[in-house]
Amino acid sequence: MKKILIIANPGSGKGDAPEYAKTLEEVLLTNYEVELEIRLTEKEGDANHWAKAAKQEGYDTVICLGGDGTVNEVVSGIAELDDQPLFSFVPLGTVNDLGRVVGFSMDPDEAIQQFAHLDETKVDIARVNDQYFINVLALGDIPTAVLETDSDQKNKLGFFAYLIDGVKAFFGGKNKNLRIYDSQGRHYDLASNLILVALTSSVGGMEGLIQGATYNDGMAHLYAIKDSMALSSIQTLVQEKGLPDETVNNDHLLALRDSAFRIESVDGHSTKELKSNVDGDEGPALPLEIEILKECIPMLIPRKA
Repeated sequence: MKKILIIANPGSGKGDAPEYAKTLEEVLLTNYEVELEIRLTEKEGDANHWAKAAKQEGYDTVICLGGDGTVNEVVSGIAELDDQPLFSFVPLGTVNDLGRVVGFSMDPDEAIQQFAHLDETKVDIARVNDQYFINVLALGDIPTAVLETDSDQKNKLGFFAYLIDGVKAFFGGKNKNLRIYDSQGRHYDLASNLILVALTSSVGGMEGLIQGATYNDGMAHLYAIKDSMALSSIQTLVQEKGLPDETVNNDHLLALRDSAFRIESVDGHSTKELKSNVDGDEGPALPLEIEILKECIPMLIPRKA
């Protein structure tokens, strides 16, 4: 690291992101011989634009402070560059799945101190149609409810704001008739109201939910809950003792591990009804073409003791 661009979303971390950025600046200047600039986002797209242009402006490292949406913007800006800057972030969101699996503390002050000792690695991301995601893509009434969760409630209640809205959707909603293809062209027809495509072992802030998943294996785990969501979800968790990391296709669950998927509607009505949620923000409409980009982003992570 020689020249670092720090991007902070003022709306993250309960509004404390600018102060956290200054603390991060102090830690970096104390431990490394670097030049720094702090930029505060003002509108959607700022983080993406700045990350994309960082290397041309002479920055070799981009560090962002924000939630999953801000991190997604920065990663999306870097993803297609031939000459990529190093990337890292201070997790200030509600979920922070990638931050959890690479070893960042969920306490912002502690996470910032971890920047005194870093290692370099590469992490997977996924492309879905013309967008990218780093954590989870979701379809169904629960992710739709999460998309509509009030931002003030998220700041006040954190994960519980999502939980409240998610529980309401958990016991309602209608199944959609879908067809899922794997990378070999095999297809699975099912009626489902909840599909998850996860890149890491942490899903929705629940660490270790998928045993065996890593952040750089070039694979994603797809889970489609069948039939009655409430009943089948409970049966799946009891029978499988969590989310399985191998192929399962029974009356309640489809579980696949692969490097690519296609999800499409069997009946034309489902396309508009079923929204996708990409890292907490609204994603593209069906059909979805999902491809895992193995070790796509060079990332600085906390050094393990």
